[in-house]
Amino acid sequence: MLRLILASALLFVLGGVLSAAMPQIGSTKAAAKPPILQVYTYQGFISKWGAGEEIKKSFEKTHACTLKWVTSADAMSLYARLLLEGAKLDADVVLGLDSLLAPELRKSALLEPYRPQARDTIVKSALFAEDDLLTPYSLGYFALMYDMRKIKPYASWEALLADPGAHKKLILEDPRTSSVGFGLMVWLREIYGDKYPEAVKKLQDKTLTISKGWSEAYGLFLKGEAPMVLSYTLSEAYHRAELKDKSPYRYMEFKEGHLAQIETMGLLKASKNLELGKKFIDHMLSLASQKILAAQESVYPVISAAELSPAAKEVKIPQLIITAFADKFPQDFRSQWTRQWIDLATSK
Repeated sequence: MLRLILASALLFVLGGVLSAAMPQIGSTKAAAKPPILQVYTYQGFISKWGAGEEIKKSFEKTHACTLKWVTSADAMSLYARLLLEGAKLDADVVLGLDSLLAPELRKSALLEPYRPQARDTIVKSALFAEDDLLTPYSLGYFALMYDMRKIKPYASWEALLADPGAHKKLILEDPRTSSVGFGLMVWLREIYGDKYPEAVKKLQDKTLTISKGWSEAYGLFLKGEAPMVLSYTLSEAYHRAELKDKSPYRYMEFKEGHLAQIETMGLLKASKNLELGKKFIDHMLSLASQKILAAQESVYPVISAAELSPAAKEVKIPQLIITAFADKFPQDFRSQWTRQWIDLATSK
């Protein structure tokens, strides 16, 4: 009996030692921190009017991670900062670049190619390259918005530029700082060719002011500073969603056609989290994200199966679409054309 008691005591002591040395059943290690993805974009995308917040929530929920935004004031400053800082920029993905800026980015060697899962379902009108360095995520058409209470629409650029009554009635954006202003420069070049300088000189008479970016320009338009502003066809959809048929804001359809703007995203080669970056690009092309973009950004989705917002369905797509491919433009066209625009727009 004594030996049995001693043996039991020994087992009890050994059990305690082993129990202390071994992890307890049900215990857990400290929870690992979720991975972080940094996306470089423009301020408007994450504003209260943009799609950024909803995209962030859905991506974080789907991939159990943290999405952080790195921002620039607008798309052109985003582009300039990317080229200036290059690999030093602490980000994994860049979002919001106009496809017209693609040639310089390709030469920079800053991007990592990635062919997204939904690549074959992107509408043909949004495809501009086969190297998979930049992926389209939204599509829009430049247009002049007008207040139908104050002015009648023009049917063409030709009619607008020839009308003395349009003096100082248009608000534009600066092509040095705004992708919308940059788009106008390309749009007029595509239409007028050799007569482009003459068209810009005529436009100078119609322009009330040139704002740094779209937000400032559109704000002035809504305040009634001028009855016309450079924007997009689907700006009309935004007002229709807000005010229904009572909205006084429409876009002018021009017989010369409307330039398409393709917004893109790409992986940065210096990314510390390339695999999560690839998942973000795929996420942006999901039907759920494309629906968010269409509703919040007033753009057309690029995935063929994605549905338009009800308000966007009420807005007519221009009969003539102009697609410009920057690969066909002269080398260093951006800086050359911008300098020429400023000289023409400010000369007397």
